[in-house]
Amino acid sequence: MILVHYKDGITDRLDPTDEHGLRALDSPHIQSQIRRVAILGESGHRVDLPPFKNGVNRIWIELVRNGEDIRGERICVMRNREVLKVTLYYSDGRVVLDLG
Repeated sequence: MILVHYKDGITDRLDPTDEHGLRALDSPHIQSQIRRVAILGESGHRVDLPPFKNGVNRIWIELVRNGEDIRGERICVMRNREVLKVTLYYSDGRVVLDLG
């Protein structure tokens, strides 16, 4: 589950396995309204990404697949030329942070 906190105080829960949840952040207008994003695991653990400022970040959601099997979900954030990826694996609930 992906939690998106907007500047107007609204929090949205997105399910990446649903097509709407996967595409919910595609609009540039929505991108500029995002204040913070977090990934929420099944056991209740939560990983918050750094807060966003000035609308200069690009955020998108991906599914981690092995063929047709969905193995997890990933939040990707591009800030300047750096990409931060946070992946939640469904099999064991691991959260992996990739700084690339």
